[in-house]
Amino acid sequence: MRTFLFILVVVFTSKCFGQKNLVFAELGGNAVGVSVNYERQLTKIPMLGMRVGYGRFYQSEVVSIPVSVHYLYDIRNQNFVELGLGYTWVAPRTHDPCPGLNFNFYPSSNCDKEERNADHKLLTTLGYRRHFGKKKQFMLKGIFTAQLKSSYDERVITSGGLGFGYRF
Repeated sequence: MRTFLFILVVVFTSKCFGQKNLVFAELGGNAVGVSVNYERQLTKIPMLGMRVGYGRFYQSEVVSIPVSVHYLYDIRNQNFVELGLGYTWVAPRTHDPCPGLNFNFYPSSNCDKEERNADHKLLTTLGYRRHFGKKKQFMLKGIFTAQLKSSYDERVITSGGLGFGYRF
């Protein structure tokens, strides 16, 4: 297992050298509530990238860490269709296992019956992204997210998200 992880790190770092970075804020999307994310473009063509972030649901102690891999299909003139697959870890920041809302934002009616610690979500995304500015250093995106699997809920739950960021 350690050998596999070492090879994976070497491959990713060799592919990542000299590519673009992006820092962006997102409302909704893969994270819970509002998130701050770092994205790394892994290849130039095709445009494969990955991201990691930290999110927090407003007026709550619920935090999330989204991780995803995505592909950008260039439509034309720095306009892209984004396709992605991600995983989000969601947990309350306090020791209270039922912080008022469950992890799908419905009231926790069964809080006394079931202790909720952390949730694990498998997500897909489809969206539109535009890079703009003098050096194409800014990014604006809108995405549609479908939650395929959750630790606590078997339903497919859809949501949307908006993001704005800076490329360097």
